[in-house]
Amino acid sequence: MTVAQRWPLQQAVYARLVAQLAGQGVDGADVPVYDHVPSNPPRLHVRIDGFGVIPGSTSNGRRARHDFSVHVFDDNTGTDTGAGTAEIARLQPIVVAALEDWSPLVGATGITHISSNSAADEDPLTQHGVSRFSTYIGV
Repeated sequence: MTVAQRWPLQQAVYARLVAQLAGQGVDGADVPVYDHVPSNPPRLHVRIDGFGVIPGSTSNGRRARHDFSVHVFDDNTGTDTGAGTAEIARLQPIVVAALEDWSPLVGATGITHISSNSAADEDPLTQHGVSRFSTYIGV
């Protein structure tokens, strides 16, 4: 059952991003990574979510496509609203490079980067970018 691979995939992506974003924040701080919506997050942070599974099969067994998203946030940019997009533009390529073509689990293909774009946020003081990814996992 490939849906059972969703949690191990989430854990692997989380650990990979924590390692790759260490020291990448303002003044060399680590950029925190969350797999939930944090209350009172720091200015720069990353959130993984949107995990989905599309079942499939091959002649050798089952193989499913696993999709997920990685959001890069720059909160509370104040009146200088363009400042957040600069940090997002700097961090998004780090996220993509950390995940693209990386095989997160045994039996998984390398992760494919589907798209990256800015995303509207309800809070006008928050800058937000999102990247979408997928991998195929067989069991």
